[in-house]
Amino acid sequence: MHKGADPVRIRDVTGVGPLGAITCALLFWAARALEQSLRVGALRGSPLLHYLVASVLLALGAIVFWASLRDMPLSKHSRTLVTTGIYTYVRHPRYSAAALCVYPGIALLIHSTLCLVSTALALPLFMAVASLEDAKLVRIFGEEYLDYMRATPGFIPRLRRSRR
Repeated sequence: MHKGADPVRIRDVTGVGPLGAITCALLFWAARALEQSLRVGALRGSPLLHYLVASVLLALGAIVFWASLRDMPLSKHSRTLVTTGIYTYVRHPRYSAAALCVYPGIALLIHSTLCLVSTALALPLFMAVASLEDAKLVRIFGEEYLDYMRATPGFIPRLRRSRR
């Protein structure tokens, strides 16, 4: 770390703090425990297909996550609105990677029906956190961020990019 540089916190890297990571881990643990106590069967279908789809989802999630790290300055004092790289396609790539790729990928990897369901139930939580983040960024960047919000989806990229 350079002298005078801000320490990098887990929240700066992942987009969620330790509480968010612990909450997601507990959600998966509770789903697995409930699945075993209710004797809910594992996901049906070919385990090989589950592994293949999980591998694709996890790889895609890792690519999106690392692209977001590459494109975002980690200094909390940076007052630059990043709209390039992965942020050209979605405003919240880390949340997208987690909610749409990593968590479903893990659920498929462990063949867990309830973990897959809990992933779907966690999506509104990600959307709520993203909404709070959007409101904070509107206060910081004003009209520039509002224009970015109108042009760029929050989680799922458009098939065709809109013209800015």
